[in-house]
Amino acid sequence: MKKWICLTLSLLMLTGALFGCKKKNNNGDDDTKAPDSVSTTDPGSSGEETKKELKFEDFSANGTKREFTMMVRSNRYHYLYCEKDDPDRIKSETFKRNKYIEDNFGITFNIFTPKDTAKDWSSALDTSDGSYDLAVPDYWWGLEQNGYFINLLDRDELNFSDSYWYSGWNDNVTIAGKMYSAAGDGTLEILENIEVVFYNKTMAANQQLDMYSLVDSGKWTIDEMLRINALVSSNLDDDDESNNVYGALYDVHSQRSQLFSAGLKLTEISKENGAITLTADKQQNINVSQLVSRLIHSPYTRYDTATARAGNNQGPTLFTNQKAMFYATALYLGTGLKASVKSFEYGIIPMPKYAEDDEYTSTTYGASPFAIPKSAKDLHCSAVILDAINYLSKDSIVNTMFEIVMKGQVAQQYDDARMIEFARSKVYVDFAWIYDGVNGMKVFSAYQKAVTNNTSVTSELESVSGPSQEALNKIMEFYRK
Repeated sequence: MKKWICLTLSLLMLTGALFGCKKKNNNGDDDTKAPDSVSTTDPGSSGEETKKELKFEDFSANGTKREFTMMVRSNRYHYLYCEKDDPDRIKSETFKRNKYIEDNFGITFNIFTPKDTAKDWSSALDTSDGSYDLAVPDYWWGLEQNGYFINLLDRDELNFSDSYWYSGWNDNVTIAGKMYSAAGDGTLEILENIEVVFYNKTMAANQQLDMYSLVDSGKWTIDEMLRINALVSSNLDDDDESNNVYGALYDVHSQRSQLFSAGLKLTEISKENGAITLTADKQQNINVSQLVSRLIHSPYTRYDTATARAGNNQGPTLFTNQKAMFYATALYLGTGLKASVKSFEYGIIPMPKYAEDDEYTSTTYGASPFAIPKSAKDLHCSAVILDAINYLSKDSIVNTMFEIVMKGQVAQQYDDARMIEFARSKVYVDFAWIYDGVNGMKVFSAYQKAVTNNTSVTSELESVSGPSQEALNKIMEFYRK
């Protein structure tokens, strides 16, 4: 199986150009004997490969390694630190990556985990005396606006066009030439939280459907999903739910991601001056809302207001019992499907889009990006290690995650692995979404409420547009300083 996975990943590299994916290559690092540098190749803008090297630098003093303290959310702990090698593959790769960095940069990692709230993080940063070299907070806390972090774009050590950074995230949080936190391959949450659609291959074959070809041809749209839902659904016209068969299963989180996958864009960033404006009332956004509402409230779709992330709805059980053709959910939730599914095979495809001419878009359930505190004692060291963490995650931890995810989700099929990589290459985050609820910005909440309640978006926006614009004005004041 391991050889097959390696072959699959190699094929993914070769097909990257077709889907706009960025190439992943083996660093060839060896913990037992470190070379002077580690190199990889990335596709240049002309299609030619350009070489990127990770340059080593010794931050030790008088033979003593420098302590490098990362301020980390507890739920990201295992991605960023492991005290010793561990049978768990992700923890093992984390340990090996960190040991490699420690040995070649003359540092020793130290982890500090505040309570998982914005208040506790703010308190820790307020009283920091240079204790923290790197921070990995929750974006939803809005710590960036409190002036805690440096502008990462000012650091020459960091090049965010490198393939191990997520431009679909970073570009949309870069305002007025400033980016206070960034997501890269070290941000494993982006990979595991990507929203996808699992589908029943037996039910698809009964309808003579080739879902992979549907995606490849650009015809995988919400209208097409609605059409298929109507074909496969049955027994929905009585009060007996035991024999119901649905077309699709959605919940509060996959509905949210479906909005963005259908093209919802609540903000625009000016290419000229980096200013950000609200575009929530654009007709295209309203059209997207209406179509997703139609999907969610279709008699052939089962929608659950509880989230599958907490195990509070019937989605996984219904899907494994062949009570639905499609199951829209986060990628990592599929890791438990293989053990439960016995009588059929299933595949993985991206979320459907609005229209055939549109680009596919993926949304991740959430992520904790990296930031460098202004109080860090050595900004150069912080930037160098930040780059190394994401660079060395690229071919070890990320590929291990792929292997685990693909195995767990019956992605031994080449096309399933290809679709995961495709969805990953299309990750997008909207500024208004990640700041929803911060300082009174609630335009996304208005859209989600309208879809959930099947009400008018225009009416929902009336009460939040003013406060949201005021919140955005305050944000822009901070970025313009």
